[in-house]
Amino acid sequence: MKLSDTELSYEERQMVENNLMRDEEILWVSKPVPRLFSAGSLGSFLFSLPWLGFIAFWTWGAAQGSAIFACFSIPFWCVGLGLFLSPWWNLRTQKRTVYLITSRRAMEVYPGLFGAVKNRVWPLESGMVESCTVRKDGSGDLVLGYEERHSRNGSHTVSRGFMNVPDVRRVEQFLYDLTEEKPEIQE
Repeated sequence: MKLSDTELSYEERQMVENNLMRDEEILWVSKPVPRLFSAGSLGSFLFSLPWLGFIAFWTWGAAQGSAIFACFSIPFWCVGLGLFLSPWWNLRTQKRTVYLITSRRAMEVYPGLFGAVKNRVWPLESGMVESCTVRKDGSGDLVLGYEERHSRNGSHTVSRGFMNVPDVRRVEQFLYDLTEEKPEIQE
């Protein structure tokens, strides 16, 4: 498959080409179905509403005493606005993410900060699909691995793989057919 035959933009094709190894052949390429609210961004958005309400009340109260004292709320406003805008940042990233399966690996390529390009790579091996979630429209999530995140409050696991993929069952079957070990026929 040639990248020029896909519906990827010029920038997306360049992003993918820069992440390919020599003699690596692209077998499948797709983009996620953009969704404004995902599990993570919906929680952040909902939490931001009371947070911003409280900060507005606190800032108003502080401004009654001193404008300088009210300025101490600026970092809290920034956190609240970041939480509030997280669904739109997530949507922006989804629109610029490319999923591909090559002759060597499955890969997610997406833009990072300041023009950097990031990728997540999973080697093609039998049993690489951890789970598959299918939505009513046929799109879904194909989990290929998990990433552990650590914070002061403990650690949690984040699913990684091809999220919001159109026709997810077809992609799952393609990966299965590609990685299935064929038994050798004895004569």
